[in-house]
Amino acid sequence: MTLPPGPVGPQYARLNAKFFHRSPFDFLSQLADTYGNVSSFDLGTGPITFVNDADLARNLFRFHEADLRKPVFLRASNTGYWGDGLTTLDDPEIWRQRRQLLLPLFRAVLREPRLFLTGEITESITAHWADRKPIDLAHEFRLLIARIALRTVLDADLEFWGAAQERSALVPYLEGYGENFTATAGGTEGAVQMTRPRAPRNMDGVLAIIRARFEEFVDRGDVLSALVRAHHMAPDVLSKQDVVGEIVQMLFAGHLTMPFALTQFWTDIAAYDLDWQLVDETGALDDAERFCNATLGTSRTMAILRESMRMTPPAPILYREVARGFRLGDHQLAEGHGIWVCPGLLHRDPRYFSQPFEFQPERFAEGRIPPVSAKAYMPFGAGPRVCIAAAQSLSQMVVIIQTIARHFRLEPVPGAPNKFEVRRRPASGNYTSP
Repeated sequence: MTLPPGPVGPQYARLNAKFFHRSPFDFLSQLADTYGNVSSFDLGTGPITFVNDADLARNLFRFHEADLRKPVFLRASNTGYWGDGLTTLDDPEIWRQRRQLLLPLFRAVLREPRLFLTGEITESITAHWADRKPIDLAHEFRLLIARIALRTVLDADLEFWGAAQERSALVPYLEGYGENFTATAGGTEGAVQMTRPRAPRNMDGVLAIIRARFEEFVDRGDVLSALVRAHHMAPDVLSKQDVVGEIVQMLFAGHLTMPFALTQFWTDIAAYDLDWQLVDETGALDDAERFCNATLGTSRTMAILRESMRMTPPAPILYREVARGFRLGDHQLAEGHGIWVCPGLLHRDPRYFSQPFEFQPERFAEGRIPPVSAKAYMPFGAGPRVCIAAAQSLSQMVVIIQTIARHFRLEPVPGAPNKFEVRRRPASGNYTSP
């Protein structure tokens, strides 16, 4: 048994790395075209097996998840100075136990109240937007997601934004907004890098909230309350340190994916002239419909968002390492070998999506997607470790979009990434469809 075919070994690493850094998708696409659905390559980090088939990828994550682990450099981007949580636990049994413990926190019945909260905070953030003034949309969305996370997880708010007497506390700005961290895998020509927000070294404000809740328990209806209760019921299953790790990770879990997806959404809205569709839909919704999971799931806004995430997924490459050797078809993968699946390519593969380079929200009309496409669509990952908050995140993003669209049109500023000019809509009504 050998590795899958491909340019593996130190003699290829430098050339591969240069090609990959110049155009990752072109490199992986050419790799698949040359060597087939399963191939191997080397970037100076050791052998990496690339799986470019939806069925194989789904089976990989479904049946071999216990044989895989996240690389150290990716785990560092989540844990930082803090402990493990659901996204970084390696032991399959501990991870399964933890996920079962956390799943009830993301039931549909609990998601809807969080949608009202999402709308409220979106109104608060956008109230400071000035007509005809440019904003850094990625920053605004990260600020928004930070406040939503603080309210949901700790019933706290961000310093300078919330009212202390209404919340458990106000968290210092840097503890809520976080730091940017670039995770790097060693290798040739700069190797593999990923930059994402994570918790800073000083989280004294957050730790004080957690400590106070343990010392004198008050159920505030937030995630922390649920985890403190779970600790008291089974301290051998969920220790106090486990609670800290989960809380810190939850505070930053959406800081990369949601601002990225929302900023790309508004870029696509402008590029494909779809603003009028948002206006038509938001104008027709009453307040009850705006925060209903069923309505959001079948909305035109959701279809456009899903298509935007198909064209530009927040996680373009899913990167794992082999923790325990196993066979993949006719090939034997040894411990330490890398495993890549690229949603960015699968989402644009004509095997799964007709006219894949066309922006067609109709693919997701009324919340439906054909099975052949569904198996390749993985913007939040795949398998048992798919993002536990995927459904909540999608609904929250739709509420954010519809709340903004009621009041503003956003126009990209040419030549300035993430910069958008704010245009306030007339107070008297909506724009009409073309």
